[in-house]
Amino acid sequence: MKDLLVPLHVGEEDILRILNIPDVEHLLFEVRYLTKYIEEEFLFKVAEKKAALFGLKSSRVIKDFKKSIAFKTIIQDHLQEAREHIYDVEVKALKQQCMDEGFTPGFPEGSSTRTAQGQI
Repeated sequence: MKDLLVPLHVGEEDILRILNIPDVEHLLFEVRYLTKYIEEEFLFKVAEKKAALFGLKSSRVIKDFKKSIAFKTIIQDHLQEAREHIYDVEVKALKQQCMDEGFTPGFPEGSSTRTAQGQI
């Protein structure tokens, strides 16, 4: 902890706010897929070095590379799904907050109107 540049008083809420993530569950979801992506990058680099050292046939290296690209695409799709899920959760929370504060849904942008207390 001494080596961290972040002050010790920074809490979980601060980290979530800085990273623009609604809760710890979403943070773990994103970290899990990023970790898989990083592991695949590492394994690809190791395979690339191994192929260079042992003189493997270029067709096999190309085949392995294509598998790596396919895996990256899958990971990127999962990350996009995670981001879309987080966005949906944020939009739902914002809508609920607007309803709680008395904004009437259905008005065009720029014409947000508060409902009059007791007049509707």
